[in-house]
Amino acid sequence: MDNPYRDETPMTGDYISNDIKTIAEAIRHKKHGVDTRDAMAQSLEKMGQLAMQSVTDPNSVAKQAYDIANNELSRRLAQMDNGVHAYPNADAIKQTYPNGKDGIFVAVDTGHQWYWVDGTWKDAGVYQSVGTGYIADVGTITPDGTSGLSLGNADGARKDSMYSLLGTSKNVINLPDGVSNASTNLLFTYGDKYPVQLFLSQNKIWKRETSNGNYTDWSLIVDMNKGLSLIENLTNADEMKSNSFYIGVSATDSVQGLPRITAQKHEYLIETYGKVESLSAVQRFTSPEENAIWIRHRAVADGKLYWTEWQPLFNLVIHVNSSGAWNSFSRLVDAVNYANKIASERFPITVKVEKNIDLYQELGEAGFISSISNGNRNGLSLKPYVNLDGSNGVTITCEVPDDVATATSIPNMSGLEVYGANRITGINLRVKNVRYGIHDETGNNSSFNDMYHIYENCKVYHGGNKDNIWTASGAICCGTSNGFNFEIKNCVLESKDYVGFTLHNNDKQTRGKLVIDGLKLTGGFDYDGAGKRSMKIAYYQNAKEGSCQVILKNIKSDNPIVVRKESSSVPSTNAYEIINYSNIDVDIR
Repeated sequence: MDNPYRDETPMTGDYISNDIKTIAEAIRHKKHGVDTRDAMAQSLEKMGQLAMQSVTDPNSVAKQAYDIANNELSRRLAQMDNGVHAYPNADAIKQTYPNGKDGIFVAVDTGHQWYWVDGTWKDAGVYQSVGTGYIADVGTITPDGTSGLSLGNADGARKDSMYSLLGTSKNVINLPDGVSNASTNLLFTYGDKYPVQLFLSQNKIWKRETSNGNYTDWSLIVDMNKGLSLIENLTNADEMKSNSFYIGVSATDSVQGLPRITAQKHEYLIETYGKVESLSAVQRFTSPEENAIWIRHRAVADGKLYWTEWQPLFNLVIHVNSSGAWNSFSRLVDAVNYANKIASERFPITVKVEKNIDLYQELGEAGFISSISNGNRNGLSLKPYVNLDGSNGVTITCEVPDDVATATSIPNMSGLEVYGANRITGINLRVKNVRYGIHDETGNNSSFNDMYHIYENCKVYHGGNKDNIWTASGAICCGTSNGFNFEIKNCVLESKDYVGFTLHNNDKQTRGKLVIDGLKLTGGFDYDGAGKRSMKIAYYQNAKEGSCQVILKNIKSDNPIVVRKESSSVPSTNAYEIINYSNIDVDIR
């Protein structure tokens, strides 16, 4: 096909009716992810079928199974373009790729990242690297230096870091010989006193260690073009043989030592390259259903070899349910804490909640409440790039009993504490005797500039607080940083004693946007004796006039919206441009 990845026809048939060539061509050329994932899954099913047939012809069948796994599955996954591409402006991106292209595209004039989504280019805000988790994502080094990041010598890479080299490998010394600039290469550095480095190209992995304070020569430990031996039975990935691979029928097949992934009912592939009795071994775990790849390598401590933690290379999803499977969590608190450790801008993590959650109980009940002393962010914290999905209609409750809640705990704890770069979907949250249902506050901290905050198909209810402690008991309440981008879509927000939604900007902010498209508000509060208002948009201190845009669509409420000062005692500028496409009245003060 002259134009790869542009076959828009759906994937048909199954692994039994489709031959190897048909499946391989689909992996190479199907445009839509659902079809490529189907083809990838069929390739694994076909491999399993062929492996079972290997009793009569073990050599040729095993080789054919591996060829499909490594040459086709690895080819498609390896060629998924997750690099960062810099262009002078957004128009240049659109003109260069009018029909879209996979990857991250940065407009240099604004610093914003653009993605091709649903047939159109979309602005996703300022591109920046956060670097949380086991390995810090330092950022991307571009050929023209537009990223502002440089690395002249691989020996000088930061400890516990990852660098993306976008066509610049030839400009960095002390990398492996013969490295291609054709695609983004990754340089990992693990450890401080005795660091180990991994260098990943499109189909090869090199490794080097330190000796007497200096790095050793690079050693090629993974060549994805060379064959591996098939393991038919596996109980623990830690015990895989050198240069071998295993095809898992389902992630519920009780194999130990694998990363936590979502594909509980789908095939996966795990490959071991190099000699496991030495430091040269690397493992790669692939879940085609989730477009997820993880890697880990051998290391030594106290004279013993061990496998390092799995490091994710693609977007991941974590499940919260009662299955007891190795790749899921039974408690939401544990799942979120795990996601907070490894999520970053390059690797956002979605926590998918599949059962009802008593968050009050999970946090520690009365003992936890009594431990709260000060600071108003003591609920369950979602760090940047951790998403929460409850699309199966689950309910999360955080209802603190009246006889447990205190005058200290109520204003210093919300159900969820959110900071930015989070997508919260399908959640039904019910709270009582807490500050807010969801406290989405960044306090004008520049670390959170230009981040997105997305709420879709959510229901949040605040049942009020005892003894009139903290009367501003809103369902979702937000405070912004510069360049904020909030989206509220098809949500129901209700407060027994206050308003469903509030947002305030902060001092010296020059840009920001709030878009509401589909919102039902229940409840209200009388701020100035002029009658109840169902939502508050507040301005605080002296942001640039007209810099914050508010777009209102499809809002249902018995009461108007109010735009007013956040604090009557603080001189403030109304920085909002209100664009009202709904029928709700807006009271601007």
